Amino acid sequence: MIVYGDHARVLLPREELQALRERLRRLGRWRGAPPIERHGALVAAFLRAAQLAQGLIDQRFEEHGRQDAADPLVDACHGALLILARAVVHSFEAGLRWPGGADPSALDALLRCALPERITCRQPEGFAFYAAYPEAWAAAAKRIGAREVRCVGIRTIGTALAPMVQASVRGMRPIVTVRPVGHPYARTICVEESLADAFTRGGPGVVWAIADEGPGRSGSSFAAVCRWLGAHGVPCERIHLLPSHDHGPGPEATDEVRAIWSGTRRHVVTFDELFLAGDSPLPLTRWFEDLIGLVERFDDLSAGAWRAVLCGDAASWPPAHPFQERRKFLLQSERGTWLARFCGLGDAGAEAFARARAVADAGFAPPVIAERHGFSLERWETDARPLADAPPSRRALIHRVGAYLGFRARRFPAETTRGAPLTALFQMARFNAQTALGDDAARAIASFEPALGELASDLRRVNTDNRLHAWEWLVTKDGRILKTDGADHCRGHDLIGSQDIAWDLAGAEVELALTGEEMRRLIATAVDHGARRPSQRLLDFYRLAYPAFWLGHFQLALEATADERERRRLCAQVDRYARVLRRYVP
Repeated sequence: MIVYGDHARVLLPREELQALRERLRRLGRWRGAPPIERHGALVAAFLRAAQLAQGLIDQRFEEHGRQDAADPLVDACHGALLILARAVVHSFEAGLRWPGGADPSALDALLRCALPERITCRQPEGFAFYAAYPEAWAAAAKRIGAREVRCVGIRTIGTALAPMVQASVRGMRPIVTVRPVGHPYARTICVEESLADAFTRGGPGVVWAIADEGPGRSGSSFAAVCRWLGAHGVPCERIHLLPSHDHGPGPEATDEVRAIWSGTRRHVVTFDELFLAGDSPLPLTRWFEDLIGLVERFDDLSAGAWRAVLCGDAASWPPAHPFQERRKFLLQSERGTWLARFCGLGDAGAEAFARARAVADAGFAPPVIAERHGFSLERWETDARPLADAPPSRRALIHRVGAYLGFRARRFPAETTRGAPLTALFQMARFNAQTALGDDAARAIASFEPALGELASDLRRVNTDNRLHAWEWLVTKDGRILKTDGADHCRGHDLIGSQDIAWDLAGAEVELALTGEEMRRLIATAVDHGARRPSQRLLDFYRLAYPAFWLGHFQLALEATADERERRRLCAQVDRYARVLRRYVP
């Protein structure tokens, strides 16, 4: 099934570096802000610099014939990141009592380089979606306990992780980052021999660390670097893996990859160890203490646990994809009950928070209070119930959803590059439909192919909600209908991204089981509140692409889940979207 996507953005390096210098200069003058805000701003600047470096290094990778090679610009990138990483490590290890920021001159060597006019940068998935914190890799590196550590970072995220590792251990050897290529389940790397020889030559006290998130379904990226080190004489016992979890590679891993994984030392510091343990220098329970008072109770609602609080009997629970859910926690304090939810580190979190606050200020969601170091804080509506438990009138529901979608269309216009092109959605829909329903469904979807160019010209991208499921809505005792979790799925780890508001209209039609007349009223209400009336042909295309996407989403969740009750919930959703898709296939 096709579900995931890799959303990139274009940056102008020289402008970006000047903006980063100013950002670091302002950070050095911060006074009076809560220490967690200062630390979060420092990490955000570091991650923005790492994203810029990744784009520059990958461009040089392409210019060197798709191989990582010795290069002055690459060295300047790694050097700047190492200086900034040391500042992050010092801030964290001092329990946020370190008063410094980061020296803007760290970027001077990069500014003196010949820079391309523009570059393409990728978004590190762990930082944006899965509560992977760079401080965790610095803490994990300290467990290696060697005289000298040399780190290989696997790009994309390894551009930031390698300097964090190097900043926290002894040894000042240059950092190396590599770009795996090839099939996702059989990655390889290519490194220029002179760089490889210099990096892998070392005495008996030297060890090598490999930093990346994952492993994923195959573990092939970690394995590719292990093979590369082994081919240059580094014995397995001197290789250390620094992944984001210790569950091992997924179902697509070969026996060779599993042998590499089981035979290599690993060091993992989890989010819970970093921020939830009693001895944490930066416990999450204190991040918002100045706003909500002392936290008296703390409950983890991640991985579907929120359902036990909101949905009562497990027999009526909606489905969950635990590995894909964002971390979230219920905080009870002297001033009320609050939800702290991971919204993304750095600029990704700030953008999501801005959308969340705008939606809340417009009255469509619970009040949003603050964002600090990747977590947003919102008031928990203690008297609210899921839509299924407290259904409003259909007319009230349709009016509320239409007003909400009209607001999003008016308030959140998106760049033309921030969502999947219709050609990608077409390929996804045809492939998923064929996989699930056979050739007839695929041929029906193929009938849209000649019209894709015309449909694309009529598309107006907005930061769509992308989650209009019934379980995403709450109803309060006084009858207010509130949308939850609507801030960041337009930047989620999937293919969709920002689409025309017609995508959300099609989603509402499916998820709320609207009749034809109800759908007409929904569209009219959205238009009355600021949406552009969608093209009927575009809406028809989305009516096919939407269930095809969610069918694939829940099918992959089913394949990753062993719990039988969860599997039954997921099977029911796969069957539901298959029925919807059959209904819409011409």
